[in-house]
Amino acid sequence: QNLFISDIQNHVVRKLTPGGEVTTVVGDGRNCDNWCNPDYFSFEGPSRLISLANPHGLDFDQWGNLYIADTGGYRVVKVIPSDSEWV
Repeated sequence: QNLFISDIQNHVVRKLTPGGEVTTVVGDGRNCDNWCNPDYFSFEGPSRLISLANPHGLDFDQWGNLYIADTGGYRVVKVIPSDSEWV
């Protein structure tokens, strides 16, 4: 089973596999602290292109969607996996 980690300082979410491989699965590493819109968030495209600001909490629902508590952006970001590659 994979472990997902909020990398707060680098503004990304990483995946750690049982074999020890670490990859970035969500976030482009840019801190969107000053320009995240907490009232509206819609993004179509690869999850690696989403800008986060201090992602703290992670949770998955029963369908494999990832919810990120993006505390610096004052929002919850829902990431719907387009394939099972990162789940």
